[in-house]
Amino acid sequence: MKYQLSFTSWYLNVERISQLINSKALMKHLLILNGYSGVSFVGTPQEISRSYIKQALEEWLHSNRIPSLGELIVSNSSLKNGDLFTIYQDFYCKGLKKYNDPRKPIPRDAVAEIHNKLKFDPEFKVRILYNPIHLIHGSSWSKLSGYTRLFCFCYIDKLENKNIIARPYIIADVHSDWELDTPSTWDGYNYGEIHPSSIDQFVKIKDTYSKKPPDISVLKSIPEESIKKAFAEIINEDNVPKDWGGEKSDLFSTNLSVNNRFMPTAFLFKGPAKFSPMKMTHLGKNGDQIERLFSEPADFMILQHCHKITNPVRSTMKAYACRVHDLKYFSIIDGYDTHRILESYKKCGIIKV
Repeated sequence: MKYQLSFTSWYLNVERISQLINSKALMKHLLILNGYSGVSFVGTPQEISRSYIKQALEEWLHSNRIPSLGELIVSNSSLKNGDLFTIYQDFYCKGLKKYNDPRKPIPRDAVAEIHNKLKFDPEFKVRILYNPIHLIHGSSWSKLSGYTRLFCFCYIDKLENKNIIARPYIIADVHSDWELDTPSTWDGYNYGEIHPSSIDQFVKIKDTYSKKPPDISVLKSIPEESIKKAFAEIINEDNVPKDWGGEKSDLFSTNLSVNNRFMPTAFLFKGPAKFSPMKMTHLGKNGDQIERLFSEPADFMILQHCHKITNPVRSTMKAYACRVHDLKYFSIIDGYDTHRILESYKKCGIIKV
């Protein structure tokens, strides 16, 4: 199951994009600009050309493995100039106001920017610098002002310690068939995160949220293998592999569904061996267990732990789930929801109290 993104562009650098996409797309762009393409759409040649280049970029992003910035940082400790990445988060915008005068041309060296700390890792700050010459239309000026959520496809122009200075190919809103019920604006802020109670096979846990949080200390004595088998029984999965060092996931199943839509699902179970809040150090070198999990041929990734799960772990899951070329759903089942599931389905000796 593949989910396709399309963009509502606010900034589009046609020349920069043309260096990436194939020569046929570039030729089509040039023909449109010069009036030789036979295109009869309504709009100026520049508008039609930009629309075609945007569509070509969408196709290029879906056929090329471009990491999110979070994934790039997790999987590659040595960032370098020229690295391509995507990012979708809230940004502060500044610098446009002084150029918004229709009586004056925009200087060729004009610079505005959007910036913020990286949601994935607040130690990093991202500054995306752009020239307003490449804004698409009048509403771009208001969209790229103040504080707003944006999708950007960029390359790293300069690194200054934890400051990443980037240049964009496109700044846009994104739309998708991502939503489970009806197509709508992509909920990229959550990057496809699904709460465990929304999974059809775990629906009974909804009745437990009206009670006080469960005592997760009882999970400390339950082996990881027992929890894995319990989850397999709940979802009616009879193929439960034994653990070995090279696995990408601990359990794979096609029996899970959300809103009656079944999705191939890969689980990563982290038992009570380290009974403490899960940090990235619990997930292999540089969190590579998450990277391996997301390499599985599945649409839905589930991370389970017997204790709390820290924000950097959740942010890393989001970083991998939002890759434009390979969008995923994911769910995080911490110790509290693990207890609720085991209690609701009477597994591992966990009984209702």
